[in-house]
Amino acid sequence: MSKSLMVLLDERNQIAEQLETAENPAELMESLDKAVQVKAAGIAIYLERLDSMTAALDETIKKLQARKKAFQNRKERLKEYTLNAMKQHGIEKIECPECTISIQKNPAYVEVFEEKLIPVEFWKHQAPKLDKRKILENYRETGEIPQGVDIVIKEGVRIR
Repeated sequence: MSKSLMVLLDERNQIAEQLETAENPAELMESLDKAVQVKAAGIAIYLERLDSMTAALDETIKKLQARKKAFQNRKERLKEYTLNAMKQHGIEKIECPECTISIQKNPAYVEVFEEKLIPVEFWKHQAPKLDKRKILENYRETGEIPQGVDIVIKEGVRIR
């Protein structure tokens, strides 16, 4: 079984401390460095495979969402079609062994056609929203960090 990258690096550090007593320290370090490089290259290849799998899943999700939307639209069209047919023929209720179809009144809802005409009392007042992008821009320009926040810069691995 292959060793993990962390185990290889730990072994490399342990051996680096014991190099004074080794017969051929350069060759030993070179073989350990090679093992670390091979393991890191394997990880990079696996990461690329995960990226392609993620992209394929994203594409599949888009297709499934489009299909779901098509089914929902078909359902709404069929319900509207049935409602119109029942209204046109004056039928309020259809009973059959599998189901009962009836016309019902739906709950009232508000349809806005001109927002400017709506009185202030019907508007919700929302709390101010923090603009993190503006804080970062200010930090880049002035170097100042406002109270209550901290600027975090993390490190990551880039594979090209």
